[in-house]
Parts: sequence; C-alpha cells; structure tokens
Amino acid sequence: MKEIIVNPSKNEDLTLIQKLMDSLMGSEGRIIIKKGKHLSGPLLLPSHLNLHLEEEAELLFSDDFSLYPAVHTRWEGTECYALRALIFAEGASGITITGRGTINGQGARWWSSYRDLRKGIVSPEVKEVQGRLIPLNRETGGGSGGGGRETGFLRPSLVQFKNCSGIRLEGITLKDSPFWNTHILYCNDVVLKNLSFINPYDAPNSDGLDIDSSEYVKVDSCRFDVGDDCLCLKSGMDADGIRVGRPTAHIEVKNCSMEHGHGAVVIGSETSGGIRHITVENCRMTGTDRGIRIKTRRGRGGTVENITLKNLQMDGVSAPVVMNMYYRCGVGEKEAESLSSLEIPADIDLQTTPVIRDIDIENVHARNIRSSAAFFLGLPESPIERIHVSEFTAESKPDCTLEEPAMDLFHTKAESPSLLQGFIRDSRFENIVINGRRENTLFPIIQEEEP
Repeated sequence: MKEIIVNPSKNEDLTLIQKLMDSLMGSEGRIIIKKGKHLSGPLLLPSHLNLHLEEEAELLFSDDFSLYPAVHTRWEGTECYALRALIFAEGASGITITGRGTINGQGARWWSSYRDLRKGIVSPEVKEVQGRLIPLNRETGGGSGGGGRETGFLRPSLVQFKNCSGIRLEGITLKDSPFWNTHILYCNDVVLKNLSFINPYDAPNSDGLDIDSSEYVKVDSCRFDVGDDCLCLKSGMDADGIRVGRPTAHIEVKNCSMEHGHGAVVIGSETSGGIRHITVENCRMTGTDRGIRIKTRRGRGGTVENITLKNLQMDGVSAPVVMNMYYRCGVGEKEAESLSSLEIPADIDLQTTPVIRDIDIENVHARNIRSSAAFFLGLPESPIERIHVSEFTAESKPDCTLEEPAMDLFHTKAESPSLLQGFIRDSRFENIVINGRRENTLFPIIQEEEP
C-alpha cells in the first residue's frame, strides 16, 4: 500500500489533496493528514483509499461556492442536480476515513447566504449557483422540503457516498456542513463508528446523518449534536421516490447519543421507497424536540415496517415517540384540504398510500417531557397496524406548558402527557407508567367514525 503524508502549509494549494488522491487511482493507498489546519477544495474519493486524520488535524473546506461542481444526486428525496458534496464518492468501494481529526465544512457563509435568499437578498455568488443549477433542473418536478429546492440554491452536503459499498468511517468529527452533514445514498455495507456529527443549533437544514435508500448500514457509538434532525432514514419523496423504488433496509443503530435537534431518530418523511428492518437500541436522547419520529403523508407511498426500538433513555425530549401520517411540512394551501381529510379518498391510489406497521417499542424511559408521551396518528384508509409498546415510562417537566407533539395537519395540542392515538389497529400497550401512575389508556386525537 502506498502511503502519503500531508503536512500543514502556509501556502495551501486547494487542489493538493485531490492531486494526491488522483495519484492513488487504481491501487490501494493511504493519505495521512498530519496535526494542524489544512485548507482544501472539493474532494472526489477513489476506491480503496484510506484517508486518515491524525488527532488535532483539521481539514477545512473552502467556502468559495464556485469551486463546487454540479452533480446528479438526490436532494431532499428528489433526483436532481445539486452542488457536489465537499467530500464525495460515486460508484466506489473499499473507502475508509479514520482517525481522531476533524472535517470542517465551514458552513457559516452557506447558511447566511441561504437565510438572505429567503429574505429576497440574492448575492452574486448565489446567483452564479442558480445560473448553473436551475437550467439543469427545469424538468424536475415534485415537491420541496425545508431546504428550498425551488430556489435553485442547492447547497452541498459535507460528505456524500453515492452508489458505494464497503465504506467505513471511524473516530473522526464532522462539523459545520453547508447542508446535511453526512449523506449515505444508494449504498450498501456501510459502518459508521465513534463519529461526532456537530452543527450549530440554528444552522438551516443541518441534519447529522441521512441514510437514504441504502441497505446494511451499522451506526455504532456515534454522537449527534446538530440543528436539525440527528439521524434520519429516508427512501425518496412522492412520485420520484416511487419511480426509483429503492428501500432503506437492514439498519442497526446502537450505543449512540443524540443532543438538541428536531428529532433524535427520524424515519421519513421521505418514505416512498419503503423503510424496513430497522433496529435502534441502547441510545440516549437529550433535549431533542422529539425522540423517535416516524412521519409521512398521503401521496408519499412506501411501507415502514419491522422497526424495533428498545432500551432508550430520554431527558428533556418534548415528545418521546411520534408516528404521524398527516405530516404538514411543505404542504401547500391547495393540497391541505385533501391531505387533511378524515375520510377515505374516493380515488384512493394504493401505490401512493403510505403504510406503517409492525413496530416494537420496549424499555423506553423519558423524563422532563413537555408534550404527549406518545402520539400515533394513522390514516383512515391506512391505519398504523401492530404497534407493541411495553415497559414505557414518562415523567413530564414540572409546571411546563405542554407543546404540540407532532407537526400534523390538525395542529394537535397536548392536554396531558398521556398517549394520543387515531386510526391505529391491532396494537398492544403494556406496563405504561406516566408520572408515576400506571396508565394504559390511549386518548383519541380525533373521533373515528365506526366503519
């Protein structure tokens, strides 16, 4: 194996590390980033590369938007063109990134430019990006999530692996991503261990880890402290996700800690390709808006099934468990009436009807909650089926005003920390203790009509 050592330099060549990687193309090689700061432009990783960052080594990426080329990818659930990730690999195998160093996306300029764009202030740099991406995406339809795909300013992730296999990341810190932090897309056989995903609490669309239409992924002993969802499982949005039809499956998440962020472990809302055979265990969640969150809605399609959630400790999480099939984010005024209907649609399309079933929740303990202990809301045409909850305890934060548990289309308000349900079937709830009282009663979110 060829080994290359990179020392810090005052006169950084932004293309140096890429040139070194290119020199290893076609063979096994190792690049060692030594202690100190190293400025770089975007990196395209070849197969069979070990990128090793020593302790106190920091790889900083330039925030010059013009350096990042357009690439065909999936961005918030829809295949389109976006700026290529700062670290990117496609169709590669046998890549490892190891060490105790830091990969820093220097996202501040990206975040402020996006905030300004939302206010109608378009900088020349943003206009240049729009000029490159908008023509490429003219034929791309579908909805948009919170990242603003419709604006044409499609920021890059910090790290993205696309159509890759045999990927290992261990020990490093990944921080300050322009958009999502780490995106695993159309991959299989991925191990992520002892990583730290760090983004400021107010950084827009700063998910920690997004596992997207990928299979056989293990996440072990990682720390998340981000501004958006911590760990997300996704499989495409609406018609485009159904067209691609690739599930996220066989995912193991264990021994992780999730802090801040909107959700600790989030499934959806991009569920179109299906999400199944997921295990989340022995994790600690602190100060997130929600602990476990499954979200989807009509038109999205896909089946979420065979999910095991066990041995979870939560503190200061507003709503510990949320399953919501009336998710409202991104719904336009014209869609809201049909999407919020409590009646089975006359023109029901089974392909676009989401399904949630076979969910096991065991040994979950939450303290200082600020909303419902659990929230389950299915669809009349597709009730959530076969939930089994056992050994579940929750204690509400003293003297707090209860918050909305889920972003559902009804803006449901929690009147107590009890469990709320609507349109669920064939489910069991055992040994539920809320504020020290055994309570297996589920209160209705909405009044279901008898069939």
